[in-house]
Amino acid sequence: MDYAQEQRNPTKHLVGIAVVVLLHVALVYALLNGLATKVIEVIKKPLETQIIEEVKPPPPPPPQVQLPPPPKFVTPPPPYIPPPEVQVNVPPPPNTIATTTNVVPVETPPIAAVRPPEPIPGPPAPPAKSARTACPNYAKVMGDQAYPKEAIREGISHGEATIRFVVSGSGEVKDVSAVASSNRYFARAAIATVKTYQCIGQGQEIVFEIPFTYNLN
Repeated sequence: MDYAQEQRNPTKHLVGIAVVVLLHVALVYALLNGLATKVIEVIKKPLETQIIEEVKPPPPPPPQVQLPPPPKFVTPPPPYIPPPEVQVNVPPPPNTIATTTNVVPVETPPIAAVRPPEPIPGPPAPPAKSARTACPNYAKVMGDQAYPKEAIREGISHGEATIRFVVSGSGEVKDVSAVASSNRYFARAAIATVKTYQCIGQGQEIVFEIPFTYNLN
């Protein structure tokens, strides 16, 4: 289809004519209803213009000036008035004669210190003759001694031992040794028993010999 035929198409012409007709109908309707008159009246009204002033904030209050406190008035002290002088008439002293007495000090002879008589030391106590007297726990220790276990294992039913020891002047038991024994087990047990003695010093060293007898039955 060429351009000339498109221009001759009656459909496009009908649409344009319809639009024009509608515009005319709307214009006539507006004229009949007085719409145009109202538009003119609105335009004729004067336009009012108002000038809006800028609202300024109120000025700040003036600063408060603090006045100094009023001075305190102190009442001055009253003036010092000295008391009046009172004159007292003192009578003169009577005529007296001063007498002095010469006192001669009397010398007393010194008193000699009296010493109490010194105690006369008594004769020293005789040393104990047995360990039973020198050692208070002698009887208890001898009663608590046990039979040597080694001798029991080897079937030894009895034994003997003689132990020599020294009690010092302060009561210490020392130099414990076996003088004689039937077996080393009995000597060892007797020495251990003697070392448990608690003796009292006799002022000098004393040598004791104690016999021990062991029986299993």
